[in-house]
Amino acid sequence: MACYLGRNLSKNPSVDRKFRGHVTRAITAFGHLDIRVRKNERLKRASQLQEEVEHWRTLCKEQESSLSEMATVVSSSKLEADNLRESHNALQDAQWTADSLVPNCSKCHVAFSVSRRRHHCRNCGLIFCHFCSTQTMSLPSAAKPVRVCDRCHNLLLHRYTAKS
Repeated sequence: MACYLGRNLSKNPSVDRKFRGHVTRAITAFGHLDIRVRKNERLKRASQLQEEVEHWRTLCKEQESSLSEMATVVSSSKLEADNLRESHNALQDAQWTADSLVPNCSKCHVAFSVSRRRHHCRNCGLIFCHFCSTQTMSLPSAAKPVRVCDRCHNLLLHRYTAKS
């Protein structure tokens, strides 16, 4: 058939020109369609890549949030561990001080006498006068609240309120 068209086109130059014009326009249109198809494919791929970027961005934000939460938990756990270590060391270091070794109050340094008696802090074991050990606190080692120095009272109060 192509042979037939080729023979007929050469006999009629106006038809030949029209046919060549149609073919040229068809080739040009095909080229434009090909460009559009490729452009649409690139736009589709760009859209897919944009969705993928958004997915990774969201995932990254979630991971950063998780890391931030974990850092907060680790920080508070470290602080709690430090407080427990400090409390444990304070209790472990507590030794009952002998009355004969301490002539003055451990806080105000006023000398003990018949009227100014010695009082042991039941938490740390140090000796204080009545005025420097007016606080009482419940301790695990005692059934009732017992006398503690101001320092131990503040330490124990802080520990008990931190647990609540």
